[in-house]
Amino acid sequence: KTEFLYEFLKSSFNEIIIKELLLHDYIKTTRRSNIPNFLRRDYPPNIKTIVKGKMDEIKCIW
Repeated sequence: KTEFLYEFLKSSFNEIIIKELLLHDYIKTTRRSNIPNFLRRDYPPNIKTIVKGKMDEIKCIW
């Protein structure tokens, strides 16, 4: 499911834009020093967790 979600997002958005969008949203909700390493990877394995609850915002941007 996580890979499918990421592939869906990749097909809808530029990969870098996705990364920046998720990173920006994560920074808004936590301290910068707490940003986990998976957000810095090209293919974050926990993207489903981050995107969960954010799909409405993403759909608005899309």
